[in-house]
Amino acid sequence: MDCVIPTFDCLNEDEIIAINKNSYEALYRKKDLITKQNSRINEVALIKSGLVKIFKEGRLNKNHIVRLSSRGELLGIIPLLADQSHNYSAIALDDCSIIYINAQVLLRILKNNGVFFTEIIKNVLNTDIATTDRLISLTHKQLPGRIADVLLYFSEEIYKNNSFTLPLSRQELAELAGTTKESFIRTLTEFKNDRIISIDSRNIIIESLQIVKTLSKLG
Repeated sequence: MDCVIPTFDCLNEDEIIAINKNSYEALYRKKDLITKQNSRINEVALIKSGLVKIFKEGRLNKNHIVRLSSRGELLGIIPLLADQSHNYSAIALDDCSIIYINAQVLLRILKNNGVFFTEIIKNVLNTDIATTDRLISLTHKQLPGRIADVLLYFSEEIYKNNSFTLPLSRQELAELAGTTKESFIRTLTEFKNDRIISIDSRNIIIESLQIVKTLSKLG
């Protein structure tokens, strides 16, 4: 198996063979459903490539975006350890390659390999801490600060580049920033007019990263 996350370095030869024998790769197109909220976890999904939207399904078809996930993240590992169903749904934002690992095989390895278990939990906690920090900021920051956070999220965490293409609709981006679609578009336009960013359809270039970071910090 392609070692897409560093934690796989903690596996011995027998464990790697066991995972290889009990996993398979699946390809998804944009908007394909990868995991379904409340479904039973028979396999854990490991993102090999592509970008995935993790969201909570609410009432009246209203969904809440939790985070975006990319190469190396294991989907469903925490509810698996807690003997629960999937607590979120996941959908492909572009072409994705997903490796499905048999849940019981992975559980057995986690129980027998303490180093592997610890590294997996560290990765999960780091992801959850970052998600929690981002959600908390929505309740404490003014609109420009929240929009700046969204831009930094894509620039520093998702694409690691000041130039990127937004993978979400304007409505989804507004939900990510905790505002309305109209307010999001208006603030983004103000950023453009102030030459903080350049916009061409969904293509964004952060022209002044320092100003964006300052807006984020000031909130």
